[in-house]
Amino acid sequence: MATNSATYFVTKFTETVEFLVQQMPARLWEHCEIRSEAPGSGAVAAEQFGKTVMQPVVSSLQPIDFTDTPASRRWVYPTPFYIANAVDSFEKLEMAIDPDGWIAKTQTFAANRQKDDVVIGALFGTAQVGNTSSSGNAPSGTVAFPATQQVSVDVGSSGGATPVGMNVPKLRAAKKLFLKAEVDLDMEQPVVAMSASQLDDMLNQAQAISLDFNETPVLVDGKITRFMGMDFVHSERLLTNASGYQRNPVWVPSGMRAAVWQDITTDIRQRPDLVNNPWQVQLTMMVGATRMQEPKVVELPCVIS
Repeated sequence: MATNSATYFVTKFTETVEFLVQQMPARLWEHCEIRSEAPGSGAVAAEQFGKTVMQPVVSSLQPIDFTDTPASRRWVYPTPFYIANAVDSFEKLEMAIDPDGWIAKTQTFAANRQKDDVVIGALFGTAQVGNTSSSGNAPSGTVAFPATQQVSVDVGSSGGATPVGMNVPKLRAAKKLFLKAEVDLDMEQPVVAMSASQLDDMLNQAQAISLDFNETPVLVDGKITRFMGMDFVHSERLLTNASGYQRNPVWVPSGMRAAVWQDITTDIRQRPDLVNNPWQVQLTMMVGATRMQEPKVVELPCVIS
């Protein structure tokens, strides 16, 4: 190579843009009842009335014995979120792309993941219920996720007491809890959130993948997206319990409320208060979620393989 060849080397910029692997859409959020709740610092997600019973008529001109029907309220509260990036005006001159729009897209992906995290936290979180006065301006109590809605981690194990991953017996146990609680599975279909570990567990379940047990193929392109009347949703953001088991939620859409005070809003503007007026790309949203009824949510703890 000639001594002075390096003098003529040039840097070639590209206009190709790609996003690194990441969850881009919201996956759990869309499987909840979504409502707009603004304005207000909190909202009553629903006025709730419980189960009541009929009284027998035992005599003519019988006095009326009024029934006190159980009633409550379920509340939902929002959390504001934001993400902001700065793009220096000088740096933009050194690029072959305009990064503003691409940064806004990555921020949207982050917001979609945050929406799922809000739902995941509410699935097994503490719900706000009741009201403090006749004006009903604040909750008066809380409801923790009950142990009665948790399926044992060893259900379906060959030995009967060994923690195992996802399997058909656990899905059957969840469905049994729904039916015992009179959840109408003809009106809405349960959703099961699973990580790659549990989805892989299901591929080892002959009842799930064999046509000997199913009238139509369940395995499509190597994936199970629906089985036993339940929709499978993939998520790598699920929580683990103190024992390190994956907390897989099963719920019907009416069992979870996703509340929107402000949906994803992107603002791109120059900052005249900073040197050379750099561009600010900012995304904001204000959302919340709550569990609406405990019998409509089930937890399936699973060993992570």
